[in-house]
Amino acid sequence: MAKPILASRAGGNPEQVRDGENGFLFEPKNPKDVAAAIEKLMSSDRNALGLSSRRIAEAEFDMRVTTQKIEELYENL
Repeated sequence: MAKPILASRAGGNPEQVRDGENGFLFEPKNPKDVAAAIEKLMSSDRNALGLSSRRIAEAEFDMRVTTQKIEELYENL
């Protein structure tokens, strides 16, 4: 969707969100950290963050790329 991302540093989020590049990460269950991440987002170039988010998603998380990575994994096993 070419939108910046706010996400907690939990699960697979840090794999997809590059803090300051395509969005901002915050510590789970930490309201002050969430507020700080929102403030960073509001003072950032949200359009540039969103475009970066789209670029990263297409390059690394596209279905074809994911399928290719899985195939390579199986071949190496």
